[in-house]
Amino acid sequence: MAVLLAAGLAKASDPGAFAHGLAGWVYVPRSWALSLALLVINLEILIAGCWFLGLARGQMLVSGIALVALFSAAYGAHWIVLGSPPECRCFGRLLAIDRMRGEAAIVLGRNASLLALLGSGFALSRRRCSLQCPAPRAGVQRTGARVDEEPLESARGFTLLELVISVAVIGILIATMLPALGHARDRADQVVSLNQMRQHTAVFTAYTADYQGLYPCVTHPRASYSILRNGSFWVRTTYPGAYTYWNIALAPGYFCGRHSDASFNPPRYREKALPPGLEPTLSTYWYSASFIADPLFWQRETRTGPDQWRAVGAHEVSSPSKKVIFFASWPWLGAYDWLNRRNPAPEIDLAFADGSARAVPYGDMLPYYHQAWGSWPQFGVHDFHGFPGMHTLRGVRGRDVP
Repeated sequence: MAVLLAAGLAKASDPGAFAHGLAGWVYVPRSWALSLALLVINLEILIAGCWFLGLARGQMLVSGIALVALFSAAYGAHWIVLGSPPECRCFGRLLAIDRMRGEAAIVLGRNASLLALLGSGFALSRRRCSLQCPAPRAGVQRTGARVDEEPLESARGFTLLELVISVAVIGILIATMLPALGHARDRADQVVSLNQMRQHTAVFTAYTADYQGLYPCVTHPRASYSILRNGSFWVRTTYPGAYTYWNIALAPGYFCGRHSDASFNPPRYREKALPPGLEPTLSTYWYSASFIADPLFWQRETRTGPDQWRAVGAHEVSSPSKKVIFFASWPWLGAYDWLNRRNPAPEIDLAFADGSARAVPYGDMLPYYHQAWGSWPQFGVHDFHGFPGMHTLRGVRGRDVP
């Protein structure tokens, strides 16, 4: 029951993330996700809280077993439904399925252990009750004075003082636990974010195999603007704008046509950064501009202009383990003043051309090209300020970390 209570409190610290996870289940309507999440959270806290307060412990144990069993069955059914390979055989989708299989095995194993513990507790409570409350002996009168019967232990609940003390202790525990839960949640989000970035790097590596070793260049370098389409959805952007709209261009061939998939943004981005009901169109995993311009473009002495805009080949990357290909721009951009270098983000999630991903302290990153793309009005480009990991000195021949 302590595990059940901890699970309820952890979900209560961020119900939006739990609701977002439920919204991804194939048979849960998105409009029901938040209500269902709140119901599960309240039931877990209520059942475990009543048990700790000594209120109908037997019934609470049964309810806890039923809740965990029902949730496990639903989760298992969801995993089985989504566990088959997608029809489109998209590489990114296949990686997501493999990740889900591993996570599902862990979750179902954990829930099975919890069910075993709850079941053992219920069996022990029944056995103790049978020992403390024996059946009446034969020949004992059921009416009148029962002087020869063994006294039965009456059930005892909490007094008012004990209830107040229990609530106070629980409140103190929650107050001390929430900061740790918040830190653990942030670290878990970072792990998920880095894993997603590794998957997208693997997709880009597969793209280079399909297109003669070239990295994606999804807009035309000579056009004043380009239209990126995915089915009926489209967006207008300039050549440098591909860094945040690459998901739209690659969705049909590599992501089963899902340009708004949750993997294109860090966890909780949808809940924290977007209005309710609005689907994300851009990716906050920024595609490094170094991969869509000649390395000479990223040096002051050799820059000549848009004639150097082109797709870069994998063979041109000099230090794959040091060259950033994806930069997680959210939520660090909101907490950092890039122009004045105030309030620096402690770490930045980065994915590298060799397929690795890790969080790097901002102070450890190497200098970058501050002018970024420059100003080219005839191509709709008015960009003056660079970013670490995005505008690398010497482009793909340079490095972003030591």
